[in-house]
Amino acid sequence: MLLSIQNIRSSKRLDLLVATLLLLFILGRRDAMAQDKKSKKEEISITSSFKPSIVKTGKLEFQAELPPKDTTSPRLTYPTLPIQFSTPMSSFIIKPLSMRSIENSVIHDDVFMKFGLGNLSTPFAAMGFNTLKANEQFTGNIDHISSKGTLPDQQYARSSLNFSYKNTLAENKIVNLNAGYNRQRYRLYGFDHLRYNFLPADLRQIFDNVHFGANFDQKLGEDGSASLNPELRADFLAAGRKQSEFTMRLSIPFQYKVNENMGAGIALDAQTASLKNKIQTNSTTSLVQVPISLSFNNKNISTSGSVVPLLKGNDFTVVPNIQIAYQLGETKVKLKVAYVNDFNINSLHKLYVLNPFLVLPDSLTIFHQQDIYAGVEWQSEKGLHLKFKTGFSQFKNLPLFINHGSSGKEMLVLNESKLNAINLEGEVNYSFTPEMEFRSTLKIDAFDAQASYNEPYGLLPLELKLGFLWKPFKGLTTRINADFWRGALSRSPGLPTKRLKDAADINLGVDYKLNKKWALWTDLNNIANIQYQRWNQYNVFGFNFIAGLRYSFIKSK
Repeated sequence: MLLSIQNIRSSKRLDLLVATLLLLFILGRRDAMAQDKKSKKEEISITSSFKPSIVKTGKLEFQAELPPKDTTSPRLTYPTLPIQFSTPMSSFIIKPLSMRSIENSVIHDDVFMKFGLGNLSTPFAAMGFNTLKANEQFTGNIDHISSKGTLPDQQYARSSLNFSYKNTLAENKIVNLNAGYNRQRYRLYGFDHLRYNFLPADLRQIFDNVHFGANFDQKLGEDGSASLNPELRADFLAAGRKQSEFTMRLSIPFQYKVNENMGAGIALDAQTASLKNKIQTNSTTSLVQVPISLSFNNKNISTSGSVVPLLKGNDFTVVPNIQIAYQLGETKVKLKVAYVNDFNINSLHKLYVLNPFLVLPDSLTIFHQQDIYAGVEWQSEKGLHLKFKTGFSQFKNLPLFINHGSSGKEMLVLNESKLNAINLEGEVNYSFTPEMEFRSTLKIDAFDAQASYNEPYGLLPLELKLGFLWKPFKGLTTRINADFWRGALSRSPGLPTKRLKDAADINLGVDYKLNKKWALWTDLNNIANIQYQRWNQYNVFGFNFIAGLRYSFIKSK
């Protein structure tokens, strides 16, 4: 079949038709129920520029990587300097190399197809396109992957379809529209199969999410001194056990540049989530924030502060944010201090991304994280970049997870009303050459003053990530990732609290571009075949790999 595709040269439309039929054929042949996880990386951040960038390789494993606070909605721009703080929550992720975001970031016309196979009965297929026409850009992709481990019921499957449209209406006006569908299927395999016998329906965890969004970027004034950037995102999530959720987030930030050194802004950020259960009463939660900000910058000092009136359900409060960065003379050393607050809804979408084996919650809460920290950043002219910060964090309504029921196959969500942590975060990056880069991040949390429960169940107290990117010659790209973390505290029904074993996970990814149309790729995960558990009773797949081909129907530019 590959030879037949290669020989088709008659027209671009015929190429695209053949690729579509091939992808549908692959999807039609696969109906594996399996286990999936989805990753989002958490950033350790002193300012908006203080974001680690560990180069990712593919994963068919549990990872200690931290997601954004609420993946239901995209990150929205605020008038203040955006700071993204890490939380001690960690997600369950299955995302192979072949699904890297680079496929969705092409800036030229392209129609591609990517497919591969792995050792865990893992078929993968994807197709995408990107077209540029005058001021318009159309992008779309469809993909599917599934896998089956060696343990009973250790399975997952994932399929998604996404489209986006961008139109540059004028030099100062851009509109973006997007829509998509994602289906994830898991099985609750974390129980003793000799002692318990469950019906297939009792083990299925299915999540179907439909989303759409739009944003509009406009510069105002003859010199572009002001900007207005409204953004909307809505998600409808249908889960098992007759449960569904609708979430929506609207942001309307306005920014004004008073002069070269001073700026001001105001924004409306409103989000709502409605959890529907056919058996119990529906739960609806809303959060409205109106940050009013001022910023000042000169040669050595950069400051940004805001007052944020917010409405949490029926409760009204006002919180401050302030960030200060000071550069020591002519050196490249920056000292940074901050006091900031972050609020988000603990939506079902957010919770299942963290842990897909959860018992579906009956109600929704609002998460609040308060951070006070001091840090230092230094960058040399030879490519070395150091970033460190230490401080105090307080979490309210922080999700914790323990095993539930007699078998423990499901994870119960506990909302910790208050938890404090002393934390240390650091990053060491070094760019040897444009073709060789090293990245590392370290995060340590010492939890204290817990109000509602005995232990911070499911949280990782220490994480170390190492990443190495090397392009030895044109067309070849290699990536090595190594993740290390201290095991989380867990509790099985009827048993005392225990700490899971410490974990190490080493991964290798390789891409080789044969020519302007064909490329090879492979992804090796958990190379050392270390057996560990991110969530109690859920062993990982062990060593696994996936490899395949990529074909571009349009000659790359």
